[in-house]
Amino acid sequence: MSRSGARVIYDSHEDVPNQIRNKAWIPSLLRGLSSGVYRFVEHYCSARFAAVVTVIDEIEERFLKVNKKVVVVRNYPSLEEMPSPKPWGDKRDEVVYVGDLTRIRGVAEMVSAMRNLPFKLQLGGRFSNTELEKEVKADSAWTNVHELGFLSRAAVGEVYDKAKVGLVTLHKTPSYVDAIPVKMLEYMACGIPYIASNFGWMKKVTEKYGSGILVNPYEPAEIAEAIQSLMNDQEKAQSMGVLGREAVLANFNWETEKQKLLQLYYDLLQNG
Repeated sequence: MSRSGARVIYDSHEDVPNQIRNKAWIPSLLRGLSSGVYRFVEHYCSARFAAVVTVIDEIEERFLKVNKKVVVVRNYPSLEEMPSPKPWGDKRDEVVYVGDLTRIRGVAEMVSAMRNLPFKLQLGGRFSNTELEKEVKADSAWTNVHELGFLSRAAVGEVYDKAKVGLVTLHKTPSYVDAIPVKMLEYMACGIPYIASNFGWMKKVTEKYGSGILVNPYEPAEIAEAIQSLMNDQEKAQSMGVLGREAVLANFNWETEKQKLLQLYYDLLQNG
């Protein structure tokens, strides 16, 4: 409760204390201290909020130690933004990634994987820094990349419609081990088979639904092999896309999650 009488809800979509431990711009000797201070302040404040909303079970467990009203509302894609996929026959032999172009999201390995492949990588987003951009563009594989720059939501959908393989090869950092990559769910919603990192939530979902291929995200050759295998077996690739779409419709969409948030608002108003 705030001093004005308002009921405050804390929205925690990221495990910031863990992220701080992996911020390259923070001196290594200060990361542990900074992480601990942030965690203390966050817990102190959260104990006084009316509720906490987060996105994964691991963050929920941390906040339940200081606040009994914690609700997990997973950041699943909206079906309104991800309409029915285009027919497979209308797609091109293209690979796609649209998002932040950072080292820990695997942009260097994604580009390197394209070196000897006869396909184009449709790459959307902005590089996190000029040093990384120069490094990636110096790779001979860059000739197989079509740089799209920043895209609107509508434009992202158009790029997805044309692609046959999506990439979500995140590095194994504390931020991503337990994360639910919306990127992967967007591919699934659009009926696109994907290549994902072989750990955490990505591994669990992929093994359960058979909607993609798991790889070591640090090995461009392994990523390339997975891309080639999907392009070589179009029937299998299409089937994976269908399985992913079905999984999203049944389990991983915002329409099912928003009810949890609405119920939280209702409970707080009723008890306020």
